[in-house]
Amino acid sequence: LVEDLAALHLDTHARVLSASLVRPPPEARSVDRVAVEVFRIARLRYLDGEPLVLHEAFLPAALGVRVSKLDLEHAAISQLLEQELGIEIVEEGQQIEAVVADSELAHLLDVAIGSPVLLIRRMLRLPRDSTMVLFKSFYRADRYFYTLNLAPAAPACAPEAVKKNRRARH
Repeated sequence: LVEDLAALHLDTHARVLSASLVRPPPEARSVDRVAVEVFRIARLRYLDGEPLVLHEAFLPAALGVRVSKLDLEHAAISQLLEQELGIEIVEEGQQIEAVVADSELAHLLDVAIGSPVLLIRRMLRLPRDSTMVLFKSFYRADRYFYTLNLAPAAPACAPEAVKKNRRARH
């Protein structure tokens, strides 16, 4: 993710598109279940001078105001929460799906309307008061791929056993 790009010392920076209070979309209502508004930060991140990803962060209002005053051009919001604000983060989950670029997203990412885009949703929990933060990142599928390293299979699922099971199912 963005943290990986920074760790690899790649030429990346973000342009803040907006940072303001908004009515939460349905999927962001868990950020603050009682508030009428949440703080939304939208940024367009570039890699080697070309658009790579549109990031949207939905935070509780007071926290969002604090985060919006930090350096949003060069750091990931999760890093800013931990390093600049001293807030511990517990990652609750991540979901990846393929979507198509609508006209606004296509324009921002410089792709054709209908192009494939990888949508990565991350929901973080801040353990002090169970506050939630939602990140939505729309990555250009032609410039980004996701790699996941998995642990080796347990002995009960050794390759020979898997081969036998596969044959039995066909």
